[in-house]
Amino acid sequence: MPASLELVAGNRLLASLPTTDRERIAPLLTACHVGRGENISAPWEPLTEMMFPTSSVISVVAETAEGDSVEVGTIGREGMVGSTLLLDGGLSPLRVMCQIEGDALTGTPEDLMEADVDGLLHSLVLRYANTLLVQASITAACNRLHSLEQRAARWLLTISDRLDQPKFDLTHEFFAVLIGAQRPSVTIAARELQQDGLITYHRGRVEITHRAGLRAAACGCYATITEHYVRSMGLPLG
Repeated sequence: MPASLELVAGNRLLASLPTTDRERIAPLLTACHVGRGENISAPWEPLTEMMFPTSSVISVVAETAEGDSVEVGTIGREGMVGSTLLLDGGLSPLRVMCQIEGDALTGTPEDLMEADVDGLLHSLVLRYANTLLVQASITAACNRLHSLEQRAARWLLTISDRLDQPKFDLTHEFFAVLIGAQRPSVTIAARELQQDGLITYHRGRVEITHRAGLRAAACGCYATITEHYVRSMGLPLG
């Protein structure tokens, strides 16, 4: 289904474009639903389209030869998938998959860049690619240096920001991938946050009940990633 201007406004990057630009690119975008666990691209598989989430959350996941995996990037309505298509980055060993099901808009880079007569979308995509690089770098350090509870608090805040809401579905399996931990450890971390009155977590459904407290429980990496996005993009986050 071709995208309407209302659907385009559901993605923060696209919504920041002038009305005339949005009117040019809206007919070039297709609305779609992305299911939980759905692969956007597998390792070494080329991307052919750009994706702009509107209510879904997409994970960029690094996998080891031993079968372990950890998320290195989280993309929601504040960003997009496929910036490498403008960077001529070639194939990637990373997996891109849907973490939280929802809606998105897709379009080919050829069509979108042809309609981008002022180069504003191109500039936004490249700036966003830089925020993803910073996010991945800080995440790598965080997973090595900070406690499981701090990392869990950071990722819950991150997901909430990408969805613009405090409630969302999150299975133990995905939670473990998010913070690079085993399922039993995730259960302990979630229980501690719940006992502190910061979240409720039942049957894969999370609700942040005390956001300020959860921010205090998270490591400083959350604030750093958020501030870098806001400074680089000139857009709010969460």
